[in-house]
Formats: sequence, structure tokens, C-alpha cells
Amino acid sequence: MTEPSDSNTILQNCHFVASIDRSSEADRGTPKIFRLFLIICIYRLANAWIIRTQFDPDEYWQTLEPAYCMVFGSSDGNDGPISESERMNSLTYGCALTWEWTRRWIPSNDTTISDTRKNIHTHLLQAVHGPIRSFVSILPTYWYYLACRSIFEWVKRSSSVRLKYFLQRHASRIISKGPALLHAVVVAAPTDLAVWIIARRLKNLDSTYHKDQSTSSAFWALFFSLTSWFHGYALIRTYANCFETLCLVLGVVLLGPELFGKSEGRMAQQHRSKAKVAFILGGLSACVRFTSLAAWVPLGLIVAIRSGTFVNSSDENFETTKNDHIAKQGTTRSKTCSGEYYYNYEAICRTLFGLCAFYGIVGIVLGCLIDRLMYGFWAIPFLGNFHFNVVLGLGSLYGTHPFLWYIYAGIPAICGALLPLILWEVYALYKSMFNETTRTSISQLDSTNARISLLRIPLSYTILHSFSEHKEFRFLLPILPLLVVLAGHSMAQLVDTIPTRRKPLAVQIVFIACILLNFPHLLYLGIVHQRGPIASTRYLADEISTRIPREEPINIHFLMSCHSAPLYSHLHIPGIRIRAWHLDCPPDCRSRHDIECESDAFSSNPLSFVVNAYGNDNHINAQVCRNKENYQCNDTQSEERGLNETPDFVVVMQHNAVKIENILFNVLGMRHVASIRHTIKSFSWHQQENTICENRSSKTAFCHDAATVLSFIQIDFEHVEIYQQSNYSMII
Repeated sequence: MTEPSDSNTILQNCHFVASIDRSSEADRGTPKIFRLFLIICIYRLANAWIIRTQFDPDEYWQTLEPAYCMVFGSSDGNDGPISESERMNSLTYGCALTWEWTRRWIPSNDTTISDTRKNIHTHLLQAVHGPIRSFVSILPTYWYYLACRSIFEWVKRSSSVRLKYFLQRHASRIISKGPALLHAVVVAAPTDLAVWIIARRLKNLDSTYHKDQSTSSAFWALFFSLTSWFHGYALIRTYANCFETLCLVLGVVLLGPELFGKSEGRMAQQHRSKAKVAFILGGLSACVRFTSLAAWVPLGLIVAIRSGTFVNSSDENFETTKNDHIAKQGTTRSKTCSGEYYYNYEAICRTLFGLCAFYGIVGIVLGCLIDRLMYGFWAIPFLGNFHFNVVLGLGSLYGTHPFLWYIYAGIPAICGALLPLILWEVYALYKSMFNETTRTSISQLDSTNARISLLRIPLSYTILHSFSEHKEFRFLLPILPLLVVLAGHSMAQLVDTIPTRRKPLAVQIVFIACILLNFPHLLYLGIVHQRGPIASTRYLADEISTRIPREEPINIHFLMSCHSAPLYSHLHIPGIRIRAWHLDCPPDCRSRHDIECESDAFSSNPLSFVVNAYGNDNHINAQVCRNKENYQCNDTQSEERGLNETPDFVVVMQHNAVKIENILFNVLGMRHVASIRHTIKSFSWHQQENTICENRSSKTAFCHDAATVLSFIQIDFEHVEIYQQSNYSMII
């Protein structure tokens, strides 16, 4: 049995965070908060460095690739937007943008409309039918790439051979991994710190809270945020959802007095500058994803209602303040089981429209100005996003789930081991709403109301998002920090009921349980599962960077599912031009039954696709969408995409490589050079040999290694195969 003295070690290690909890808001607590932030940054940097897998392609195609396009994709090296011709004729590095960034409205030649009406009509249609992605969320990556380009140019002009060699070998890592490390510091770490601040403010509302409690709700909330498997897996990635998460938690922090202020005298509070900044962040978040309004609209309603609401208290000044407002503005009274409330509807409307709506619109206008600068024309991406997903309903093309999927699958999955604590907190809050005896003081009423207000945000967010057919786990990321705060409060209450002499052992058990219930699958998902696309681009970059540069571009073809691998943002090598190509799947072909997208055509019949693509004198003859009946190729579209040369490298999944390798070897003259683990395919009893060989001819056969567990369980992996031109080493 663990001795109490040994168990106290954990509590002693928590003394630093607990001491900050007990510190006031004065300046003397600022250095400690800064030290805490540095510790969180170090942890998140290590977290970001460990993650080597792919969660969803959007982390590259919605952030890294467009930022890379803006900085490195222009031949003249300017900082402004680049045209289509500049990107296609770039003399240096390539550029790849998905349809989300290139979506445009084609104007009509209607001469019956006046010039004024035509201009308004044109701008409106350009916004609705224009791009659906905003540059607001990629600004950190964009600025990071600008700094990298300046450093690369300085190294190129320098006379240091070592610096040039280092840059040649590691530039691709700097460009590909740097944004994740940057997001760990500017997105993930501030989110964790915001969780701690919110939880501390909730704790300070309750005067009956035990001041000598060394592990407070703020500590538990921070601990749960740092050990959450989903935070560790998704929050450090370059998703637009991560930016949305940061905006929401910062908004809650900035709105602290409005959300968590004392019940007495809230009507007398003036709109503070921090509250204005909060709703500007809300407007920026709406520019990135209009669905973030599912959190910001309820948040604004809560702030507005609380700004004009009094609850009866024992304060001797309450009656005077109440009577003044009733005489001046007219206040109505409502009596519930929670107490006697007074509502000033004029103050509520003034806050709702003068603070929440007005500064939210200011944030939206600011986001539109940023997009105007980056796109080079007036674009309102959130309108385009709304038109595509809601009006046209095309979001369902990328997957559908039942209405209650977020309830029975989404939230339980992202919360993990915290789900019981969150459910207990929800039950306690529901019980307190209808049981007056559960609150014995006005401070407990403030604490309960604040937690109920906090709970309303994820509830409304989840319900409104459930109406969308297209659902993903990462869409719930913005509300997870708020759920973590509630879980921290629940754990603090639970620990507080444990006798003092048993508390150290209980805390130790919770620590170990959190680590065992979060870190194993975080490490598996972050290191093993779906690592093939990242590892394959890393292999290609390392292989190409060791070669002597040539004038002709190096052609790399990814015969994998749609946008499954990053391109130029992971293949940046100074002095070497790369032309990458991947199977496409735009909504134009997904939404039509008479045509088939490239990715679907390849998946259904890889051999037929490759014969059409590479069977004509070793030149590519691929098209964006292939007709299902005759698979005829469209030379014009192939030329527009720049696909007119035999590839130097081909990347393909293992199960498809078996079907097309004869074409790759016999027609294209390629050879197999690498087999990279992608994900676990199956488990089986351990065989005598630790290798698995496909049923192939002796000329093309190669085997895969298999891992063993406990000497009798064999783990078989799905691999990513890489092929290379046989004469590649001789032509460069």
C-alpha cells in the first residue's frame, strides 16, 4: 500500500499551481501566471513534436497549402495575392489550392440591369458564390512563412556552407512542422491557460469554497485540459476549428464580469473595452466558420440578459438600487424557485444590440477586410460557406450522420474519461435549478448561475450543429474547454468530500487514472494511426534534398484518396522545383450521377485508371472527372492542370499498388523504393516469420514487416508504397 508521505509528493508538485489559485488579480500574481504559461507552452510544444500522424486533410488544405501558396507560390516573390497564371507558370515552387479557395462566380452579360444595380448585384453574387474559406485563421501560418522566406533568402546570400547545407536538408521540416509548433504556443497554450482562468473565476464566486484546498477546481480544470486526449490530438493542429476554439475561450475570459459577475448591481455595469474585444473575436470566428454563431449568439444572449437582471439579496443597498432603476427605466419582477428576479428590458436590449451585435459586426467587417487584402477582391467567405452548406446542402457530399450522433458518439468520444464528471455536474446543476434547499447563500447562487450559463453554451452549440448532416469530431472542439471547466468543478467537489488523511492517495489515483485513460490512445493516434501520408512526404523530401538540383521539375503523383496527403507545404526544398499532382474530388462531380471523380474512378478500378492515365506513350492523359461509360480522357483539362510528363515518383496505398504495379514497372519503368507503415490493418496469431509477402511475381515482389506483441499476437499494417523512376539518379 502507498504510504501517505509518498502520496504527498503529488500534492507538493501541485503547490505552484495552487499558489497561483490563491493569489489575487493584482500585479503580484502576474509573474506566476506568466511562469505557468511558459510551462504550458513547453508541454504543448512537446505535444506538437510528438504528433506525427494525420487526423484530417483539412489541417493542410485549409491552412498550410493556402499560406504556402501566398508566400512561396509566386514567381516574383511578392507578398500579395497571386494570380492563376502566376501559380501555374511559377519559376520556383508550386502551389495547390482546393475548390474551397478557388470557387468563383462567373458574371453574366445582362444588359437590362442598370450599372448601379448591376454593381450591387455583382458584389452580392460574388460573395455568395465565391470562396468559402477565410484567410483570418491562417494569418499565424502566413506570417510564419513570411519570416521563413526572409531567413531562407538571407541564408542563400550568405557565404556559410554549413548554413546552406542545413537549410537544404531541413527546410521541408521547418515549413511542414513549424506551423504546428507555432499553433502549440499561440493557440493550444492560451486555450489551456484560459481554461484555468475561467475555472478560477468560478471558484472565486463561491465564498463557502474551502480556501485551504490545495487542489482547486482551477487546478483540476487545467490538469484535465492538459491530459485530454482530444486536446492533445487535435488542438495543436492547424485547423480552423482550433482558431474558433481559441476565440471562444478568450471571449469567455474577457466577458468574465458580464458572465460571472455578482448578482447585485449588474445593471449598473458599463460596457467594458474587454467585452467589446470579446465580441470582435466572435465576429472574426464567424468569418472563419459561420457555424461558430451557434456558440456566440447564446453567449451574447446570456450577457445581455444578465446585464439587466437583479436577484433579490440581503444587501442593504439592493432595495435602493432596485427602486432607482424601476423609477427611471421600468423594471419587471419574476419570482421562481431560484429566487426573486428583476428584469430591465431596456438594459438588456442596449447590451444585446449596442455591445454584442455591434461589435460582432465590427469583427466580421475586419475579417472581410483581411480577406479583401489576401484574395485581391471583395470576398465574404462565411456567406459562401452558408450558401454551399445550407442553401445548396452540399456539405452532405462529404459524409452524413444521424441527428443524435453528437449526443451518443461525438461528445462521449472527445470527453473520454471526463464524461462521468461532466454528466454529474450537469445533473447537479439541473437539480439545483429546481431545489431551493441546495443553495444556502447568495454566493452559491452566483456560482450555480455562472456554471449554468457556461453549460448553456455547449448545449446550444451541440443542438444547433446536430441539424447539419455532415458531422465530425473536430467540429465539437470549441466546446471541449468549457466542458473541461465543468469537469474540474465536479472533481474538486468530489475530492473535497474525501477525508483529509485519504486525500493525497485519492489525488494520486486520479492522476494515474487520467494518464492511463488518455495517453495510450493519444500516443497511438499521434504516432501510429494514419502516419503514411506524412511519413511518405518526409521520405520524398529527404530523398530529393540529397540529390543534385536539376532544371526540370521533379514530378510526384499521389494516387491516393482525395486530398489524403499534403503537397508543397511538406515538399519545400530550396533550389529544387517540384510539381505534385493528386487525385481530385470537387463537388461538381460529387453532386452529379453522370460523372465520376478522379478519386472515385481510381478506387473503383485502379488498373483502368492507370492505363488511361499513363498508357499513351508514357504521357499523362488524366482528367478531372471521368465518364463512367467509356472513361474517355480529356486532353484539354489535363493540359490545364499541367499534367503532361511521366512522374519521377508515384505514391500509392498498398492494396492498390498490387493492382497497378505491372503498369508502373513495365510501362513507366519504375522501381519500388519504400514501404511505409500507415495504420494497423489486422491482428492475428504470431506466425513463424515476421514478414508478410504479397502474392506477386519474383520480379516485383517485396515484403512487409509485421510487429509482434507478447510473442504470440501479430499486428499487420496497411502500407503506403513509393515508386521511383529507375533512371532517376542518373538524370539529375
